[in-house]
Amino acid sequence: MSKSGRSREIFLSTESLDTFAEVRRKSIRLKTSNLPDGYVFTNPRTRTKYDSFYAAWYKVVRSEGLEDVRIHDLRHTYASILINNEVSIYEVQRLLGHSNVTMTQRYAHLLRGKLHEKTEVVSRAIAAPWT
Repeated sequence: MSKSGRSREIFLSTESLDTFAEVRRKSIRLKTSNLPDGYVFTNPRTRTKYDSFYAAWYKVVRSEGLEDVRIHDLRHTYASILINNEVSIYEVQRLLGHSNVTMTQRYAHLLRGKLHEKTEVVSRAIAAPWT
């Protein structure tokens, strides 16, 4: 469910699916895989679902010296990588689950080099009839 209360489809990469398969294998080894609600991440000590991912997040950012990185920064990075690899703003909107493209534009940061590249598209189009 999204923040607006609507259900939405989430698209996962092959790498993500492989990671979930590995988590599943580990949970079978730890005997935490048979919980009735089918949680992806089960606390091996309590054998219940985790209430929050923040404890794990803070442990990782501290151990890697990334205290200034917020979980929300990952959405911006995800969107910027997509935009800078020529994924359309509308596809990025759908992947982020935004109801309108205006919100997506806040996340999509184009690299200056990509913008310069795009000016060359027009230049080539204009020059094409004369060459």
